[in-house]
Amino acid sequence: MFIRHAEKPADHGTPRGVDRHGQEDAHSLSVQGWTRAGALAALFDHAQARGSVGVVRPGRVMATQPTAGYRSTRERDTAAPTAARLGLEVDDRFSHQQADEAAAALL
Repeated sequence: MFIRHAEKPADHGTPRGVDRHGQEDAHSLSVQGWTRAGALAALFDHAQARGSVGVVRPGRVMATQPTAGYRSTRERDTAAPTAARLGLEVDDRFSHQQADEAAAALL
């Protein structure tokens, strides 16, 4: 399943992005985004236990890593709660610009 990152902060004003420590960070998720990332973790953790139709518990979690040219941590911020809850590592060896390489690794 491919998931775009959870809620990002507004370009100007509120909501603002916050890092995992609650410090303001324009490259991180908004508070609502962190809430959605946590909800995804719960959804995937209980996927097959509750008979969720069309939802399968992942065996692997991937997210792109930030670079000097693309500093967003939102992708990893969204993936990390699911990986942690399922006892998995986030595979973040690819950057946002390496879509072809990431696709090949998934296949």
